[in-house]
Amino acid sequence: MTAMLKKTLIRLSNASRLVYILALVASSAAYAVPSDLSLTGNLSSPTISVNNSSTLTYTLSNSSSSNSASAIGFTINLPTNVVIADQTNDSMSCGSGDYTLSAGGNSVIASGYQLGQGQNCQLVFNITASAAGVFNITSTELSSSDDIGPDSSTTLTVSDTNVFAALSLSSSSISAGGSTELTLALFNPSDASVYGFSGQIILPEGLVISSTTNLTSDCGDYMTLAQSADARSITLSSQNSPFEFFAFLPPGSVGTPSSCSVIIDVLSSGAGNFNLTTSDMTYSGGSIKIGKAGASLSVQKQFVNMVLDPFTVTPGQTANLNVTLTNFDRSNTANNITFTDDLNAALTGLIATGLPLNNACGSGSVVSGTGSVSLTNGSLAGGESCSFTIPVTVPVGASIGSYTNTVSNISSSIDTYPSVTNSFRVSNAPTLTMSVVESPITAGDAITLRYTLTNIDGANAVSDLTVSTVIGATSVASITTLPGSNFCNGSGISAISSPTIDSFNVDLSAITLAASESCSFDVGLTLSEGLNSGSYYFTAQQIIATIGGNSVSSKSPSASASIIVDTAPSLRFSFQDNVMLPGASGFIDFELSHHLNASA
Repeated sequence: MTAMLKKTLIRLSNASRLVYILALVASSAAYAVPSDLSLTGNLSSPTISVNNSSTLTYTLSNSSSSNSASAIGFTINLPTNVVIADQTNDSMSCGSGDYTLSAGGNSVIASGYQLGQGQNCQLVFNITASAAGVFNITSTELSSSDDIGPDSSTTLTVSDTNVFAALSLSSSSISAGGSTELTLALFNPSDASVYGFSGQIILPEGLVISSTTNLTSDCGDYMTLAQSADARSITLSSQNSPFEFFAFLPPGSVGTPSSCSVIIDVLSSGAGNFNLTTSDMTYSGGSIKIGKAGASLSVQKQFVNMVLDPFTVTPGQTANLNVTLTNFDRSNTANNITFTDDLNAALTGLIATGLPLNNACGSGSVVSGTGSVSLTNGSLAGGESCSFTIPVTVPVGASIGSYTNTVSNISSSIDTYPSVTNSFRVSNAPTLTMSVVESPITAGDAITLRYTLTNIDGANAVSDLTVSTVIGATSVASITTLPGSNFCNGSGISAISSPTIDSFNVDLSAITLAASESCSFDVGLTLSEGLNSGSYYFTAQQIIATIGGNSVSSKSPSASASIIVDTAPSLRFSFQDNVMLPGASGFIDFELSHHLNASA
């Protein structure tokens, strides 16, 4: 074989070897084993308004059927203008490992987690955005001790032209057992009226809605507010009909949005830091997303804690100011305890009765005063507390409203302490409850709307009481019976009005109630045969009445009642022949129908 031929064969051999290696590399890339690890993100509301929030849930999964994964870590990156919300509400269901995140931050770092074969767990937290746009949230660096997972991306859309919401507190720091006013404000920056709002205000453990809540709304006559049985949430909804009178907000503009508010009183049952949030709010029948709103509340265990019981009092009523003092220093006795409570500064004419109280908080201590109450010479051993009650009388001429009482000049032999506040409300407006008697309910049923009116004023009669209940369109229900004349303890007139086309109200007027008196009566309704399955509300508007020559008004709305409708199957039949001879055969046509929107 010549030298030239040998060189040619060597070149061919080397070329073949190179082709074979390249083929192996290509084959390896084409048939690479996929990772068993995955991290996927999901937003509770993929679209939100500027400065509202959405809950971001990441699901970490190990899809292997044979191998566990350990030392799992990953990073979540938020883009510019997107940060972790102040109310982080973060949680992690993976049993081991650590993660770091903080309100206002733009990343989450997790490490040291373990997952068995086929297992998954979730990391949850809230995010918010300060500008409009479309934002990509990415997860990177997913890995374990012997695996590397893929990156992932989740998209958040933020609008500055949709309705937006804000949650706020009249006081963001209160004493244990105290109360604060919670306001949900809605804003419309668009040039059109908006309809069909839906959402909830949700309270965490340790907070409840006041049993005599100052629950008010100026978000249109058709915004309904329903309190949950455990007093932990308020559900809000409004009619989704494109008529001006159904709107919960009129037109506004980007610079000057229209606005309305829903207000409730919140009571604390224990100390701690609490995050208050709404659900994911929507409007236009759920088609437009707002996102969530949040606020934070600090409830402190104070050296002096005062709560007026009941929270809502009437002019002229005597209530109990319950006082508790606690020495949190377990090593030292607190002597020479003093405080001052200027009741007259909280409400002119508010006075204490039944004083002095001797030995109320330690031997030799004295609680004294009328318009201004003081404790002197109190004493508490380390870690001990004392409690006593001061009767207080509300002035007969007190104006309706909310008031704040401040306890100051608090000191002991151990320390001086910051002033503390407690709030209460004065109202003598009549109250109303509404309920539906029947259950379960289906389309076409006759139902009974039961009312109970109460004069909470124990000293004065109510006269000229009027209130209207929004029943709505006949596509929901028709008014079939009214309570008639003199239905409320010998007084009262009832009528039907139609403020707009195909919208009907039950109007009650000329009602009189003696001091502390109540009356109950019914209104009959028939539900539409074509009513869809779902929840429906009937809302009583603000009560207007006269007490002691003065006009008073209740919260707005004054009451509401809800029904849950399940559209059951219906059966109809008819003879094909209108006339038949004796002994002749005929046919009957049967029609069994089940509503499209029935629950089952």
